Amino acid sequence: MKRVSETEVILLIEKYFNAETSLSEEEQIRDYYRRTPDVVMSNELKAYRDMFALFDEERESLNNDSIVIDKKSNPLIRPYLMRWISVAAAAVVLIALFLSGPGQSDSLKFYIDGERIKDKELALNMAETNLEKVNHMMKGLERGERRLNALVKADQSISALERLNSKLSQN
Repeated sequence: MKRVSETEVILLIEKYFNAETSLSEEEQIRDYYRRTPDVVMSNELKAYRDMFALFDEERESLNNDSIVIDKKSNPLIRPYLMRWISVAAAAVVLIALFLSGPGQSDSLKFYIDGERIKDKELALNMAETNLEKVNHMMKGLERGERRLNALVKADQSISALERLNSKLSQN
């Protein structure tokens, strides 16, 4: 990729805010900010450095799929996560109580369609199947958390752009 001059970057940034840039032109802007030291850069371009660095970080984190949820910055995730963890914990406790049987270590009371089943192996298999279902739901929850976190980061980026746009509109 060729190195662009400061005047070209200024023109590209104007095109960017008018939504007229191509992906390669946006990459040229990011590349300029990655490669150009602050001492060489004009004050006009320094104002946009953080914004394009943020876009770069966001893109890399989404490409790497290594999103870490910051529960302090997103209060919506914590209650949702706690609800599912408590459901899973309750299921484990109920299964443990069911399998241990209060006071009757040799007998297992298990009913399927109203018929009493005494086969301990069958009961354990069904409990294992249900635990696998809970595990599958938890994996789905983790995927949902990653997506929700990506949306939160996108919202934060848009908020930063809106603030920047309002400051630019005032000038």
